[in-house]
Amino acid sequence: MATESAGDLASGSRRATAWKLSLCNDAESGAPSPTRLRVSGFNSVCQGTHILFREFSFVQATPHNRASFLRAFWRCFRTVGKNGDLLTMKEYHCLLQLLCPDFPLELTQKAARYVFWAPEANSALGGRAS
Repeated sequence: MATESAGDLASGSRRATAWKLSLCNDAESGAPSPTRLRVSGFNSVCQGTHILFREFSFVQATPHNRASFLRAFWRCFRTVGKNGDLLTMKEYHCLLQLLCPDFPLELTQKAARYVFWAPEANSALGGRAS
């Protein structure tokens, strides 16, 4: 009976070791395991970084992706313009393209028109209402 349980422990230890190794890179090819890739992808979605450098159709596909993109933009560029320097619409568009290379210029133009011409938007952003 003692040898049976020792055998079970050794078998369990081998299974645990195999499971741990499956989470690491493949020793022969150096490629990440499928489990590691899934975990990494899930963490990326949870952190909102899954949208970085993706095409615009992916960014706009879901509310979560759109919110993640706005959050990523804010995190990356929140210090831009803090010294009172105003950026042009083209400069903002260039910043957007750093995160999403095919970000449409039309959306940046619409946002700029809204921010610069809507009195309630200017008030909310600390500008003067007309």
